[in-house]
Amino acid sequence: MYSVFPFEKIDFVIDKASEILCREKKFTMELFPYSEFQGFDILDVSNAMKLKIAEMFVNKTEIMRIKAFAENCDVSLEMLIRDRLAPDEVVMKQSTIDHNDFKESILFTIEVTKNNDDWEWNKLFKKREGVSTFFSYCKNVDSINLSYFWNKVYHKLID
Repeated sequence: MYSVFPFEKIDFVIDKASEILCREKKFTMELFPYSEFQGFDILDVSNAMKLKIAEMFVNKTEIMRIKAFAENCDVSLEMLIRDRLAPDEVVMKQSTIDHNDFKESILFTIEVTKNNDDWEWNKLFKKREGVSTFFSYCKNVDSINLSYFWNKVYHKLID
């Protein structure tokens, strides 16, 4: 059975995603291993972002700030899954290539990523609800009654 994302890990997962997105690549096509998330997967990253949105509603954050955060989360997740993250074994193989040889580096990366839709996280990513969609859901749930609100939020995450 699917377990709900641990609330106390929200900031760790979001900070890790941000750090990977901001990290300067050593070479153009550098990928980073899934293991950097220490056992969390792309659905956990998405759920952490969704819980942060729910928390923003509870804290009465301005609606436009929440919406902007949600939209940025969707873009960030897309960038992570398409441009930054790969299975650890792919990253290990990539580390054996001479990245000073730009052509070899590009050809290798194209070869190993051509089937990236088959990678575990990419499959999970396709199944998830977008963060912006979750924002719209939360916007329509009464956040004054906290017990009701959090019950709806967690039920939405595990559906």
